[in-house]
Amino acid sequence: MQASLKPGHTIQIQDIFNRADSLCVCPFCWGASWQLYGPDDYVTLVQSVTGWNVTLEELLTVGARRVNVMRAFNYREGFSRDRDKLAEKFLRHRSKVDPPMANV
Repeated sequence: MQASLKPGHTIQIQDIFNRADSLCVCPFCWGASWQLYGPDDYVTLVQSVTGWNVTLEELLTVGARRVNVMRAFNYREGFSRDRDKLAEKFLRHRSKVDPPMANV
C-alpha cells in the first residue's frame, strides 16, 4: 500500500469500528474486514430497526462524529495530544528474563 494512502485508510477503519460501537454490534461480526456482514448489511439493519432512510456514508459520519466527541471530552478533561500515545512498556522489547506477567 502506498504510504500516502495509509492515513485515509486508517481514518476509514477508525470510523467503521466507531460506527459499530455506536450501533452496539459485535466488532467480530461487523468489523472492518466484513467477517460475516458487509457494509450494505449495516444500512439494512439500521433501516429495518429504526425505519430511518440512512446511507452508508451517513453511518460512517456517525463513527467520525463519535471520535470527535471522544477527543473533545478528553481535551476538556486535560488529555492533550502530547499524551495521546502508547505507554512506554508497550514500546520496549521484553527480555527473556522478564516474566510475562511481571508488569501486570
